[in-house]
Amino acid sequence: MNDMQYLGSLALLAACSAGLGLKLHRRNRQLEAEKRASAHTRTFHTLFNITRGGLALLDASGRFIDTNPGCGKMFGYQRDELLAMNISDLSTHARDALSGNLGLIKDDGSGVVESLCRCKDGRMLQVEITSTLVPDSNGMLFAIFRDITERKTTEEMRLRLETQLRHAQKLEAIGTLTSGIAHDFNNLLNAILGNSELALQDLEKNHPVLPSLHEIRKAGRRAKELVNRMTSFASPQESKVRLLQLVPVVEDVLKLVRASLPASVDIQCRFASSLPRVLIDESQISQLLLNLCTNSYQAMDQHQGLIEVSLDIHHVNAEEAELNPQLKEGNYVCLQVRDNGGGIHPEHVERIFEPFFTTRPAGDGTGLGLSIVHTIVRGHGAAIAVHSSPGRGASFRILFPVAYDSDAITAEATPLATTSVKKESQHILYVDDEESLVFLTKRLLERHGFRVSGYTDPKSALNDFLMKSHEFDLLITDQSMPGMCGTDLAREILQQKPGTRIVLVSGYLQAHEIEHARSIGIREVITKPNTVDELVLAVQRILSQGDMENVPA
Repeated sequence: MNDMQYLGSLALLAACSAGLGLKLHRRNRQLEAEKRASAHTRTFHTLFNITRGGLALLDASGRFIDTNPGCGKMFGYQRDELLAMNISDLSTHARDALSGNLGLIKDDGSGVVESLCRCKDGRMLQVEITSTLVPDSNGMLFAIFRDITERKTTEEMRLRLETQLRHAQKLEAIGTLTSGIAHDFNNLLNAILGNSELALQDLEKNHPVLPSLHEIRKAGRRAKELVNRMTSFASPQESKVRLLQLVPVVEDVLKLVRASLPASVDIQCRFASSLPRVLIDESQISQLLLNLCTNSYQAMDQHQGLIEVSLDIHHVNAEEAELNPQLKEGNYVCLQVRDNGGGIHPEHVERIFEPFFTTRPAGDGTGLGLSIVHTIVRGHGAAIAVHSSPGRGASFRILFPVAYDSDAITAEATPLATTSVKKESQHILYVDDEESLVFLTKRLLERHGFRVSGYTDPKSALNDFLMKSHEFDLLITDQSMPGMCGTDLAREILQQKPGTRIVLVSGYLQAHEIEHARSIGIREVITKPNTVDELVLAVQRILSQGDMENVPA
């Protein structure tokens, strides 16, 4: 073999070696890639199976190709059961959305939809489904299922609470407006009622003006009742609650209702036996039930109808208490009034407890009945719910918390010992910023034998009292006055002369304001508008009590 042949053989051997090395290199890279792919696959399957949420692969038609254990646990199915199902078996809405009919699939092949899905046991879950197209898979989808039922429930509760808060704020604002109107109207009514009383006393029995004056007084008293209903909404008065059975209270009211309604309206009662007692103000509950029955009758348009009144025991569980912030877990006595009247339109249901809101024709009803019901319910720590739809009547359910003997209010008012009052020796200081009321009240009390000094300026009244405090036996003061309110005037006087007998007159005082007035030494609070008899009896009652020492300033 010559040199040339030898060199050629070496070159051929080198070329073969290089080719074999390249093949081996390529094979090694392929094996490494397969190992990495296998590792990625194992990692994916591990993550796929250990993820707590629901994961699934779906084909283009929505059929399950693969699912993780979390998906089966969420919907209550075994894996083999899901693999035989289509997503439409869980939710038709989800199937339509995932197919792109609702625009779920975006340009990047992903999307999110919320859907109501049915589980194997019939439960309904609010589910958020996040999906994405698998590349080069002929429409295969990778979907993530997340149970958002609890979140949705929380959101609904928050919205409900916000609605209740807005409603409460609206009622509070209307109550404030009502109280302002009532204050001015009370002063006018006092003047009308008082002067009509004086005129009736001054005229002879057969005077031709007497019938007109009687009608004026009658209208004034009706107006007084209306104002009292307004102020009972705006400022719930101090109630006299007792531990009572509701059944006898309801029975007594229904006797009155039966007598006032036509025979075409049937009243049916259903009372559970052995109902526990509740802490209630009997007069307020009577007014509540009377208003509800009247409302039911008016809903019948005075045609033949049925009113059902029932009393039963109801247990509020933790879930119900969580949905209604007015309730706590425990036992309640449920008073229900149901009728077969025309029902309430949905847009009116949320407004029926607003004062002056009514669907009745103008002049037919004041719109205060249900607002007063709401106020009474609130004052008793109870809760009220209404269920109604047009043409199917209405049902009002009121839950009163069950009370026990330890909850009873046992303090009763102690009758005052009465003594004779020498009116001509009693000097009264009367203060009100309304000149007409000062003039009227001075005449009324003087006619009953008292000496009266009247003032329209509380500061002038205070100065005169400080100069000759020994001359006055009783102070009667209005609460709302410019410059100085009645309680401030009373405090100044009591600092100078502790034990002074003081009567506060107001058309709008809340329970805590009345408590404060009594705490500083005010003997009695009279609500405007008041009649002659009410005022005179209050004066005689206070003057007969004698002086009080060590009254807190």
